[in-house]
Amino acid sequence: MDDAAVSLLRKVSERKPLTEDECVYLLGFPEDSPEADMTVCFADRLSRIANDNTGEIGAQIGIITGPCIADCGFCKYAVGTTDADDFVMSDDTLRDYIGRITEHGDVTVISLMTIHSFDFEDLLGAVRVAREEAPEDVVIAVNTGDLTRQQCISLRNAGVGRAYHAIRLGEGDVTRLNPFDRLETVRNLMPKFPNLELHPRSSIF
Repeated sequence: MDDAAVSLLRKVSERKPLTEDECVYLLGFPEDSPEADMTVCFADRLSRIANDNTGEIGAQIGIITGPCIADCGFCKYAVGTTDADDFVMSDDTLRDYIGRITEHGDVTVISLMTIHSFDFEDLLGAVRVAREEAPEDVVIAVNTGDLTRQQCISLRNAGVGRAYHAIRLGEGDVTRLNPFDRLETVRNLMPKFPNLELHPRSSIF
């Protein structure tokens, strides 16, 4: 294995933080390399330790799908390759899904997923239906396209308690998305941290 990678992983095992450059270095190895394999193993081990080796059962429902302008190279809905039609799930169908998902009491979070381009009112309506139908202790989450600050506030007021939003490796290359737009959405989702310093390195993308 690469000596520098071994040194960095040893640093990780001692719970010492890595610099941005060190993280970029570890992420630069081919995915089938022993360095990449060990990095994944360390990440898995540390996340299990941090969470006492426990998890939660979540369910994700695709409520708005169809050809997506983000054209992500890894997605079945990429506009350049998909044969999917536009689809918006009806309220009755969503209620049926949520009823069946939660009937045994073991699901703790339900994520409502859309493609990148969608009608915000459709999403907001789905959130309201989900919050009304799901038990109070089940978290409603969203996995969706970029959002404005006001849209994030509206979703929170409608019952959203969690959101998934990522700036992927290769953003802007294997996708048509601007990584800085993704970062802005992360800021919008975190109203308690309006001045959060987030700076993607151009070399990552």
